[in-house]
Amino acid sequence: MAFVSKTRLTDHQKNHMSENGNYLIVLGSKTNNICASPRKPEIHSSKENTANNVKKPLKQLQPKPPGFQVSDGLSSLTNKKKQRRKRNIYPKIPGTDFPYKCDDCGRVYKCAAYLTVHRRMHEGEKNFVCNICNYKTYWKDRLVVHMTRHKDERPIKCNLCDKSFKLKTALTIHMNKHAELKYQCDSCDFKTSWKESLKSHLRTHSRDLPFACEICHKQFPAKAALNQHMKKHTDKFNCEICGKEFLSSNARTEHKYAAHEFRKPYECQVCKRTFSYRSSLRSHAKTHMDVPQVKTFLCDICGKELRSKKNLQLHKLTHTGEKPIMCDICGKSFANNIILKVHLRTHTGEKPYQCDFCMKKFTARPSLVVHRRYHTGEKPYVCHVCNKGFVSSTLLFRHQKSQHGC
Repeated sequence: MAFVSKTRLTDHQKNHMSENGNYLIVLGSKTNNICASPRKPEIHSSKENTANNVKKPLKQLQPKPPGFQVSDGLSSLTNKKKQRRKRNIYPKIPGTDFPYKCDDCGRVYKCAAYLTVHRRMHEGEKNFVCNICNYKTYWKDRLVVHMTRHKDERPIKCNLCDKSFKLKTALTIHMNKHAELKYQCDSCDFKTSWKESLKSHLRTHSRDLPFACEICHKQFPAKAALNQHMKKHTDKFNCEICGKEFLSSNARTEHKYAAHEFRKPYECQVCKRTFSYRSSLRSHAKTHMDVPQVKTFLCDICGKELRSKKNLQLHKLTHTGEKPIMCDICGKSFANNIILKVHLRTHTGEKPYQCDFCMKKFTARPSLVVHRRYHTGEKPYVCHVCNKGFVSSTLLFRHQKSQHGC
């Protein structure tokens, strides 16, 4: 009897199998597989079992080993892979579905290879190292994700807005901003498209902060917030030029754009204005959109609006002349810590900002910006009386006072 495939022939031959599983197969051409079994000739007619249907010599399979039983009705030809898998299965750990268990932390795995990789965490073995910033990790896939931080390309774009990303996972998280915000907090105006985000947010009202940092003991409502915080203790990204530390490679890259390379790669699509920081572009883009006004803090002396209470406090110091921050070396006072930090460089001799034209170094970035204008010829400050240009507002003020009396 002929069949169109070997699989159908195998299924058919179950009818001929005896207790010891012996039967005969006659293989035909690529399109015909022929059965010729002496066990149950009554299944076929005499015409179907004639010699004319035989195209190749009979091939007899080897007898099954003693004690062999066919429990699922499959022949040894179709059961080889299943038998091979059964030989590789180890006894499962009681109460779990996996056979491999870590002796240190008790985690279980279905594969020995997974357990081997997991053991690296306990042994402190970080085999995968970034050749740019010496970042180390236990897993190869995390190194691959990390390497994308050193690339400026963002090939993955959102179809609903102008944002682009380096990874698909970042796009997936971003798409939730366009989704329906169906979860809302009853205590405030917080809305989200993730149920887990709402749960984490509700902990901020109840002060239930179950995730604590093992180093500084600061508590957080979500594990993701704790992981982000832990980077302050572990991951440090130093600027190769000035040595300044950052919590991420993106922050370090943008620092190099603004402080050392004077690049502005982020461009506004509306007015074509460029920025060194992505956050500056986002803040600028809001000026072109019809969005609710951000809450501002008004100075009661000059009427200036500021975006935070802290900025308002610092601004008021310019009116009162108060300088509460004092230098421990010379006793000079300053209005805030930023000015003090720049001042301390005069004592240490540190000059982290260098001109890329003449290699002259400076203690503060504004001094470098003004200096570079002498090389480029840029004079953005123009006198409204004689149209003469200057590299800084200070020089313009002096010119107007001495030449025009204003």
